[in-house]
Amino acid sequence: MNKYKLLYEGEIWLIRKLKISRNGRMFKKNKFSSTFVAKMFKVDRKTILNIWNSKTFMCKEGYLI
Repeated sequence: MNKYKLLYEGEIWLIRKLKISRNGRMFKKNKFSSTFVAKMFKVDRKTILNIWNSKTFMCKEGYLI
């Protein structure tokens, strides 16, 4: 897997949405595993964790989201 692949803004948005699922009033974190999401987007697992754990991330378009 390419560790340094840049992702589009929409891909980063989707990756963030895959982390949290809402179940009634409770929020359940990690709807999908970071390994599974990394395989979906063909990036390193650490990239997914960085996106999930940081407030901003550089997208392919060249700005932080």
